[in-house]
Amino acid sequence: MKKLTALFLSLLAGAAVGEEAVAVPDFVRGHENIEWSIGYAFHLTDSNQRLPRVLLVGDSICNGYQGEVQKALEGLMSVSYWVSSYCVTSPRYLKLLEFYLEESPYEVVHFNNGLHSLGTPDAAWESGFRSALRLIKEKQPRAKIVFTTSTPLKDVGKTAKAKALNEIGRRVAKEEGVKLEDDLFSLLDPLDRNQNWTDVFHHKPALRRMEAEQVATACAAAAGINTAIVPRGKIQNDCYDFYARHAKVLADQKKINPQIVFVGDSITHFWCGRESIGMAEDSGTLPRWKKAFGNYRTLNLGFGWDRTCNVLWRLNNGEMAGLNPQLIVLHIGGNNYSTTREWCGNSPEEVKDGIFAVLKKLHEMAPQARVVVMAIFPFGERPDHPNRVKSVETNRMLAAEIGKFPYAEFLDITGKLIGADGIYPKSLANDFVHPTDAGYDIWSEALRPYLEKYVK
Repeated sequence: MKKLTALFLSLLAGAAVGEEAVAVPDFVRGHENIEWSIGYAFHLTDSNQRLPRVLLVGDSICNGYQGEVQKALEGLMSVSYWVSSYCVTSPRYLKLLEFYLEESPYEVVHFNNGLHSLGTPDAAWESGFRSALRLIKEKQPRAKIVFTTSTPLKDVGKTAKAKALNEIGRRVAKEEGVKLEDDLFSLLDPLDRNQNWTDVFHHKPALRRMEAEQVATACAAAAGINTAIVPRGKIQNDCYDFYARHAKVLADQKKINPQIVFVGDSITHFWCGRESIGMAEDSGTLPRWKKAFGNYRTLNLGFGWDRTCNVLWRLNNGEMAGLNPQLIVLHIGGNNYSTTREWCGNSPEEVKDGIFAVLKKLHEMAPQARVVVMAIFPFGERPDHPNRVKSVETNRMLAAEIGKFPYAEFLDITGKLIGADGIYPKSLANDFVHPTDAGYDIWSEALRPYLEKYVK
């Protein structure tokens, strides 16, 4: 492990982040009152040296999330970092950056540097950013560069400036052939500043973890690592509060002491009701759930818009901890195919591996339980829907490989949901994704033999 820490104290006091201490030429940022630089290059000689390497480059925002990125990518990537108050408009910046770029070959360089340039002209930042990208490409010609947008601030004017620099950054990155972007600005901008910011610039721990999860996913994707197996919290906004539902599960799961646990996405979530986690006595629990499972103690761990990575995050963060269910029903993976602003879709094989990663984690947490792995339900009305085509391939691989897991069984009810022509009727799924009461009845009937066999 190599560490370089530099602390530069200016003789001129009074400058804050992004402000010039003295008059300087337009294209040079003057000293801040305190200048600092911290960097670590990890796993240069130990057994992890063969892992794909990523260098996180940034400022105090990056310093806030780098530790959580290391945790998220443990065993998948080796994460090094260099963080500093110096920015691309500082005269010494390129010299310091060059030092770290020459320390080790990297597969990925994740670049987040803009907030300390808020007090300099746009043209200065553009020139400095372009020079930094060219230096990275020169010193690390094989590395994938991920341009990362600067985060929003508590101050409206500074946020507008950061947004303007981000737009310049996008243009320059495109001109320099950098195709990958990690949009932290859009991730954080909708959030309440008073609840989530500690000062004008910095974020509370929960927000730093959210940033880290997105950064880890971006780095894994850039390195060609399957993002379906990288744990991550909330990704998409939906009709419910992801973290509030997670907190409710943690508060109530041991009180339920479930015999059966259902794990999945919105298809599982909405089976019992948006506000319910499966307790028959809850006022929000739907009649169809009570009809199917009212005689059992059940826990519904379905979360709308979840992907396999979200389930892994939830299991790593307390869901299922200390429970001893007899049966687990797992239906996850359908949302992994969808490409959104926040997510690059996974391939059928990646989804299969993500499902099996969840299966292994469930068995680790509840080794006594039998796990029913559901085939991914049909997508779209017609068989040529792109996600339907992908799910068919994933289901084929699941069926072929489920025998590797003696504690699990594969259940495919696709043939009961669609006709011989492949059409998914509205009577069973109004939106051709989420089952109606009739669709859920088919699922519950298919599960009945497993309940009778494994739940006592």
